[in-house]
Amino acid sequence: MKLLILLYFTLFCTMASADEVDMRDYIKLQNGMSEAEVLYLLGPYDHSTIRSDRYDYIFDRTWYYIPDKNGTGKWITEVRFNASGKLIDRDRYRVRN
Repeated sequence: MKLLILLYFTLFCTMASADEVDMRDYIKLQNGMSEAEVLYLLGPYDHSTIRSDRYDYIFDRTWYYIPDKNGTGKWITEVRFNASGKLIDRDRYRVRN
């Protein structure tokens, strides 16, 4: 069931663009949350990176929520997951003009 939910949100992510993460939602993020739980809470991400070795073993994955250029958002949010898809770190920083 979790895999089905994750697949649904992954497909949804490719069709929609993200926006700045509200601080109320950011403080709800907790270590150990699954990727599906984060997608449900924050919605689709704008960009993602994967850190792996030369044998394609995935060490971690980072999702980026970047504010819209036309909007009033001023905070970029990074959410990092381990190889098994559990939240291990989060960060938030102000966009510099």
